[in-house]
Parts: sequence; C-alpha cells; structure tokens
Amino acid sequence: MKLRKPPNGATWFLKQFGSQSEDESVIGDLTERYQRGGGSIWYWRQVLVIVFVSHVQNIRRDKWNFLAGLFRAWCLCAGLILVQMIAVYQLVRWGNLQYIYLISTIMGLCKTLAIGAYIGRSSKIHTRTILLPFIASFVVWDIAWLVTNLLLLHRYLPPGMEFTFIIRNIMSMPLDAVLILLGGLWGTRCLTALAPKR
Repeated sequence: MKLRKPPNGATWFLKQFGSQSEDESVIGDLTERYQRGGGSIWYWRQVLVIVFVSHVQNIRRDKWNFLAGLFRAWCLCAGLILVQMIAVYQLVRWGNLQYIYLISTIMGLCKTLAIGAYIGRSSKIHTRTILLPFIASFVVWDIAWLVTNLLLLHRYLPPGMEFTFIIRNIMSMPLDAVLILLGGLWGTRCLTALAPKR
C-alpha cells in the first residue's frame, strides 16, 4: 500500500507559522491521520486551526509586546507611505507623468518588503505572531485606501485612467501581502543567522 503524502503547502505553512516547540509531533500526528483517510481540505483546516490557536496563545501570553510591535510596524509603514507620496508629488510637480506609475509601483514593492523585513528582525516576541496579523490589517487598509481613492479621485482622473488605477491597485493587494510575508521570513532568517551558535 502506497502512503499518501500530505499537501506540501499546508505542511510548509505549519512549519513557518505554527508553534515551534510542537512542530514535529503535530506534523507527525496530522500526517498519520491524513494517511488514514483525511482529505486535503481536512488537512488544511487542521493546519489553519493549529496556527490560529498558536497565534492567539502567543498574543495572550505577551499582548503588550505584540501591540507595540504592530504599532512600530504601522509607524514604519506610515513613514514609508509618506516618502512615497512626496516622491509622487515631486514627479507630478516636475511634469514627469509618464513614469509616475512605474516609480510609484517600485516604491510600493520596496516598501512592503522593507516592512516585512523590519517585522522579521525587530520583533520581541515570536516574529510570525506579528507578521500574519499585520498582513491581514494591511490588506484591510489597502482595500479601504482603494475605495477612498476611487471616491475622491474619480472626478480628477482622466477618462480611461480609472480602470488602470483600479486594476493596478487590485493587482498590488495580493502582491503586497506576499512581499510582506517574504520580507518577514527573510528578516527572521537573517536574525537567526546572526544569532550566536550554541
């Protein structure tokens, strides 16, 4: 009888965001139950529940450091957004409108990577405990930003630019989340590499 292998993505997600102390035993138990007849959806649901419960426990254990880390990440985000807005304003002032979307997009991508890396390197509690809630709050903020801009800017955008504006912003939402995640994982790896060996 050939043993079924559990979904790689779910196992990776559990290793990255689950409780570090219980990872191997939890993965072993889940794999056994999966091979006895659990489906892929069941496996993913179990992984998401384990990660969620682990995060809630970490937040409850150290809520002030969690809130302080989230606040610092949002302060950095606000500062980088301000720099991006000033750069776009300068481009408009100088009349370089042909490059405005390109430069704004590149700055936005760098911003999200930098925020993720900052969270990965500066967290006083389990880095991934702050990373996922920050990504969720950033996506909610991104949606609110898009709706607000559409309501305010629809009068000022040239005809045909609304569609471009909407598509660009909708495409950037999942990309922003992925880049924050990658930046956070990279920042965590850098911090682990710099730690003294025992």
